[in-house]
Amino acid sequence: MAGVRRRDRIVDAVALLLIVVGVALYADSQLRFRNIMRYSYRHPGPRGVSQLKAADHARYEANTAFGLVTLGAVVGVGAAIAHSRRTS
Repeated sequence: MAGVRRRDRIVDAVALLLIVVGVALYADSQLRFRNIMRYSYRHPGPRGVSQLKAADHARYEANTAFGLVTLGAVVGVGAAIAHSRRTS
């Protein structure tokens, strides 16, 4: 059985980093959505930014976060498959 190489650990760390950054970005987008929900006639939010544009930005951020998490999972699973094939 082959040992774990330094390259394998780096690939796993990169996959974990992608997932953690994706989750943090998703949490930030959800906070943006909550702030947008609090906008009202008396408190319309920042000047020059409509609610629709702010919601679109938060949606794009959430979609990017989902992509990063998916990419991190694919990298991690791909590395695990490559490692298992190399050891067998």
